[in-house]
Amino acid sequence: MFNFNRIRVLFVCRANICRSPMAEAVLRQKVKEEKLRRKISVDSAAIEDWRVGNPPHPETIKILEQFHIDPGKMKSRQLTAKDGKKFDYIICMDQDVKEDALERIPSPYHDRVYLFNEFLGSDDDVLDPIITKDFLTTFDDIYEGVNPITETIVKERKLS
Repeated sequence: MFNFNRIRVLFVCRANICRSPMAEAVLRQKVKEEKLRRKISVDSAAIEDWRVGNPPHPETIKILEQFHIDPGKMKSRQLTAKDGKKFDYIICMDQDVKEDALERIPSPYHDRVYLFNEFLGSDDDVLDPIITKDFLTTFDDIYEGVNPITETIVKERKLS
């Protein structure tokens, strides 16, 4: 039976083929390990529509599988205004993506939009591996950030 009280988390990056799918897969695994699957659901989206309908970048899939994280059957999709109401946490991978998300999400839901590294006490961007050519560093940054994100959600929503 579907639980309508689930906390919904959405990760957002530029094209939804590298960073946000990595974060989605890592958090999904964390939620499974912590036995929170009935309490937290995870998704990801893009600001741009360039890659809508495409699976994650091959290097994204490769690095997830290298660390025994199931990439699932994700397909890129674009962030919509309706996502503001649907998701409790809209977590953006960099400041530009956050600004674009705030333009798309209706203002009553702006308090749901975060920068990924805010949960680590930083305003740094999670660098795009398409630009840096360094998928491992991006994965490491995301993997490190998922723990404080999970802890924050569990604490704020009293899930434990």
